[in-house]
Amino acid sequence: MSNHPDPLVPTQTLIKESRLTFIDVGASGGIHQRWNAISPKPRAILFEPDPRAREKLIEESDNSIILSTALSDHQGMMEFNLCHAQPLSSVYKPNLPLLKRFLEPQYQSGFEIVKSVSLPCDTLDHQLKEKEITDVDFVKVDVEGHELPILRGAVQTLKQAIGLEIEVGFMRVRHDQPLFEEVHREVSQAGFELFDLEKSYFRRRSRNRSYGSDKGQMVFGNALYFRSPDEVCDRYATDESKLLRATMVYQAYGYRDLIDFMYQTAISKALLSPENLMILQQFIKRVPRRIVLPHFRGKGRIHRLLTRSARLFGREGMNFVDDGLGNS
Repeated sequence: MSNHPDPLVPTQTLIKESRLTFIDVGASGGIHQRWNAISPKPRAILFEPDPRAREKLIEESDNSIILSTALSDHQGMMEFNLCHAQPLSSVYKPNLPLLKRFLEPQYQSGFEIVKSVSLPCDTLDHQLKEKEITDVDFVKVDVEGHELPILRGAVQTLKQAIGLEIEVGFMRVRHDQPLFEEVHREVSQAGFELFDLEKSYFRRRSRNRSYGSDKGQMVFGNALYFRSPDEVCDRYATDESKLLRATMVYQAYGYRDLIDFMYQTAISKALLSPENLMILQQFIKRVPRRIVLPHFRGKGRIHRLLTRSARLFGREGMNFVDDGLGNS
């Protein structure tokens, strides 16, 4: 197969045919900038049952599909707790005795339930089928502890996805919430591999001491999962559009090694037409190259010092150590 694209085929048309589909469950706060940086912008389907957050999404979101349905592993009704701090609202009630160990009163108040409402719920699989959304590339789930039931109601959706970003808990900040090991087991059985974990920490309250840059105890985080590029190339060997969208997913998080693997495999196994191979080359050019300083004596000591200094800017009562998922 020639690696030179046919100049008669418009590249922009080919890119539009490969538009990525992104699902955001618990979309309070809007879509992360990493997705807006992809060209063309993904088709975004946002689920947000809290009316306070949904109104803001409607005002700010551009060409997104915004749905108010609460998601779970069944169809029926579900109690939803609206907390004083809107992003903390959850199906599960806050574990206040545990939170009091760590948070000052002004932060504890954010978890206070101002109202409990009964909402109709559905599965993600059924909602997407109703909306005639037949292919999904990435799913983000951030619903304050209720992630596992939503994943169990998304069996068919996960079969289509290349990657997942899921909020996970290491302590039961909310009563009865599933923890990381349960979520990880479910996602691993669906064929995904853990690539990164953005961890957040709480420090115990003290009247007399400040703990500076000490981490505290790991409480929750965001887990990033991908299907391996080997599996993607085998599974979608005859679906060029899906291969390109998989590359977009890897690109969103800055995984240059995965993108390079896709490119080399596309060449060696002739998976892409010349036109789509050119598009893949364009993706590679757009992925930022990180600056790496050469090794010198004391480099490790400087890195540790800068890392500890960054922790000093953590919130009072908690300390967010990690700086984000992936390499971007």
